[in-house]
Formats: sequence, C-alpha cells, structure tokens
Amino acid sequence: MAAKIRRRQHGRPLMGNHQRCWIWGRHAVVEMIRAARWPAHEVLLADDLPADEREELSLLLATQSVPVRIEPSAVLARQCGAAGHQGFAAKMEPFPLEDAETGLAGDQPPISLILDSIQDAFNYGAILRSAEALGIGAVYVGRQGQAEVSSQVARSSAGAVNHLRLMESQDLKATLKTLRSRGVQLVAASERGAQSCGVFRFSFPTAIVIGSEGSGIRRELLQLCDCSVAIPLTGQVSSLNAAVAAGIVLYEAARQKKAGPS
Repeated sequence: MAAKIRRRQHGRPLMGNHQRCWIWGRHAVVEMIRAARWPAHEVLLADDLPADEREELSLLLATQSVPVRIEPSAVLARQCGAAGHQGFAAKMEPFPLEDAETGLAGDQPPISLILDSIQDAFNYGAILRSAEALGIGAVYVGRQGQAEVSSQVARSSAGAVNHLRLMESQDLKATLKTLRSRGVQLVAASERGAQSCGVFRFSFPTAIVIGSEGSGIRRELLQLCDCSVAIPLTGQVSSLNAAVAAGIVLYEAARQKKAGPS
C-alpha cells in the first residue's frame, strides 16, 4: 500500500508515516544531498563516521538550509527502522514529481518511458535505475495504481530518482494521445508483442509503455500504441518481471539510437 502523506504542525508534508518518511544508506542519502532536488526535513549522520566526511556533508546541507544532527548509530537505527543505515539517514518530504503537462509542452526526447500502474517499489526503483543509466529523457507515471517514490524506490533506484525527469500524469490515456500527436511512436512492451524488440526499428522519437506486474498494460492504453514488442525467450520460464523486461527493451532502444540508422 502506498504511504499516506501526513502534515506536521508547520504545514510541511512528510513522505510517509513513522519509518516510511526516512531514506537511509550511504549512497541513497549522499546522492540525494548532492543532487539537491528532493527536499529533506533533516539529515542524521552517525558519530562514528569519519570527521571529514561528516563535515563535508554538513557544510553542503547548510547551503540547502537542511538541519543536520550527529547521533550514535543506534539513534539512526531507531529513527529509520533499519540497522543497515551505514551511518546515513534522512527524513524526507514527498518526492517532487513534475506535472506531465510540462514535459508534453517541450521538445520530445529520443526515448521516453510510460509506466502504467507499477505497484512494487523494488520494481519501480529498478526500472528507474535502468532508465537513468541508459539516458532515457523522460518518465511518465499515472496517478492511479502507481507506487509512490518511497524509501524502497529510492534505494532500489541507487539514487537514479534524483537525476530523472519523472512526471505524473492525471490521465495516461490523454498523455499517450498527446505524445502521438507530437510525432512520438508508442511502443508497448508485452510478452504477446507482435515483433521482437531486437527486430523492431526504434527509428523515431519513441515512448515505451511498461504495464503493471499483475495485469500488464491496460487495454485502453494498449489500443493507443502503434505497435507492440516482445523479448524472445528460450528457457523454461515464459515471462520476465516488469523491471527486467523494461531494462532489456530500454537497452535495445538506446543501443539502436546510439548506433544510428542501419
């Protein structure tokens, strides 16, 4: 279940209740601090971290007006609910998703990604990690049935959430229609796809649609797509999970774009 946002007395929202408003771990927290995109209420650093590391991050946080506390490791574990915090924990506001209209108004990138109701936080984060690593220009997510950017998403994305253009659509069907009117081809990634993703030519600006873990792409969105692609499988397992499938299709699209016309 997606975390509900609660508000503190001074009106600033938190990402979730209790431990769910925290992210932790060296890479996740340091990446968030350096990107300076996702607002934090406060950052906790363990007192057994090297002094120069604590000082460097404290100075950086001061430029962002984010309070920092130096505490024993046990305090961090109690606050974030995780013993493996590596000396870093941050209490976060909700992730600042852009509105889809801002992305639709500008020039379209060579490859964008549409996520239709991805519900598993680890899948969501892994997909974002692949998208950022492969240079995907925009990621659109729906409001209904979509997991929020949570601590689990941030950690499984390895910090990629801080570097992607991540946009929320009030109506994915309308977003797909607008993209198509802007000359973007809509490609559904489906195990029942008509073509292999290795054969299909990602020649034009392309939006790749990935469906939910349980039911795939909704019919109303699938009907809007110009074509569908599948990943050829030769083993006994007949399908891949959403994150793995997304990574493979995105890689093939990015590879073709980099190689240029064949």
